[in-house]
Amino acid sequence: MPKPVTGKTHVGQRREMRPNGDAAKILSIVRYWIGSGGNTLPRLEGWQVMHLLPYSEAITEDVYGDLFKSVGCDEDGVQRVPYYPGPVRQF
Repeated sequence: MPKPVTGKTHVGQRREMRPNGDAAKILSIVRYWIGSGGNTLPRLEGWQVMHLLPYSEAITEDVYGDLFKSVGCDEDGVQRVPYYPGPVRQF
């Protein structure tokens, strides 16, 4: 995985510029929902103009629609359940 490149935005804040993949889109949507109090996704594109998100390109209705379709069609990812072993009990 390439290392993030840091830079400054137009308002002088530090920002990490990362590759724009599905994970960055999902993180951006989650940050939007948290930051906006759960607003609907059609408002995301306008909100994104004023807020730094991991996905640097515009997240339009087409972008998140395609994202949800591709994630929903990835049956391997849907069926894979992570295994987290619990603590070992000592008797």
